[in-house]
Amino acid sequence: MLGPEIFIKPVLAIAKELASYFLKRPRLKLACDWCHEPNADGVGSFLALAIKIINPGAESIFFEQLEATNDYGETFYPLFFLVPRGSEVAPRRNLIGLIPCGHIRHRGIREIRVIDVTNNVHFLKGKKLRIAVKNLLDEMNRLESLGFAIHPTSPYPD
Repeated sequence: MLGPEIFIKPVLAIAKELASYFLKRPRLKLACDWCHEPNADGVGSFLALAIKIINPGAESIFFEQLEATNDYGETFYPLFFLVPRGSEVAPRRNLIGLIPCGHIRHRGIREIRVIDVTNNVHFLKGKKLRIAVKNLLDEMNRLESLGFAIHPTSPYPD
């Protein structure tokens, strides 16, 4: 009379919905490199770690905050220029934010986490981040030995 299909159909329907949810869940891709950026007053420039937030999906995602883990495993919240809270990362678009070089030198960065408004956490860690931080620190040391200013002046960029 009532066979196993009474249990199989609901289980398959739930599995299909879960698979659909996880495949369509919004994801961000993160990339980084170091850069020179002009100061807000237009005089001089400063060194920064540029974080590129890429949305390859079909839905908009809204940036909420940036967290970082230093070399000692402590979480901190670095200054993040050019990307205010609530910024929309439109589908197939990207945003670029800057972390000033002082945060990297004094605290070190092992991992960066971007959190969106739905509390999804997107990670940037590993070889890409290590190489970008190493190159930034090398450039900082080189420019400071030549007597150049490498930190942003007041007022900070927007």
